[in-house]
This record gives sequence, structure tokens and C-alpha cells, in this order.
Amino acid sequence: MKQIVLTTALSVLLAFNASAEGYKVEYKDINTQWGTKTKIFVTSLFDFTTIYKIEVNRGNCEVAWPEMPKVTVNKNKYSQSDELLKNLSNPDYKKPSSSNTTSGVVWNPYPSVDLEYGDSTGYVTTTRCRVLEIDIYSSEGEYRYTTD
Repeated sequence: MKQIVLTTALSVLLAFNASAEGYKVEYKDINTQWGTKTKIFVTSLFDFTTIYKIEVNRGNCEVAWPEMPKVTVNKNKYSQSDELLKNLSNPDYKKPSSSNTTSGVVWNPYPSVDLEYGDSTGYVTTTRCRVLEIDIYSSEGEYRYTTD
């Protein structure tokens, strides 16, 4: 019995739930390859609605999705760059270091999404956020959810 109570209490602490007249909002921290982020779920309580965007903590927590750069692979292990081949006889040539490149992740804003009653959509913040307020901008108007 103690384990059930402890598990229930822990679940309440790790995830937040709120609902009002138009949307049900939930959020939780998730681990990604880019570190810990906050994921926000919005469920429609309208028959049909379009969510244009959401703002977390008055825009201080950016909401975006990551796009990884495309990786190109040489077709065979003996192929070299033209730059390297042209500079083989140059004693002062130094091959560019690949260790100083950034991860190359581009964060893109979420597009508008159409939802029917009971449909959900998810959003991820670019950093871990202590969520205090979530604003939803939709075809049904603006809705603000605050945590207590």
C-alpha cells in the first residue's frame, strides 16, 4: 500500500496537469540527445480548433523542434577532399580540424496544427524550463494557463 501511495505522489510531482474551458495542458521534463528539455502536451476540448502557437513563461522559454544537419558519407574510404589533394606537396598545409564544429542543430518554430475534440499535440522547449505560465494562441482565441 505504501508503494502505491509513493508512486502516485511521485507521478504528481513529475508531471503537471491543467484544464480549463478550451484545452487540457500537461507538461513534463524529458531526456533528449540535446539534454533535458520540457515537453508540453495540449489536448483540444473544442470540436475543431487550430493552434497557431504557444508561449511558455511569456516567451522566455523558447518552443521549437530540432532539425539535424544531413550527414554526407564518402562512397569509399580512399576518397579525399579536393583541397587536401591539391595541397599534398605544400609543407605548410594544415588539414582543417573537425573538432571545432558545432553540433549543427537548427531549432525551428512549430507550424500551426488542426485539432478535433480529444486530439493532442506536443511541443518541446529548447531548454529545461520551470513552467509558470503557458499561453495558447488559437482560432478560438487566447488561453492562459498558470501553475499554482
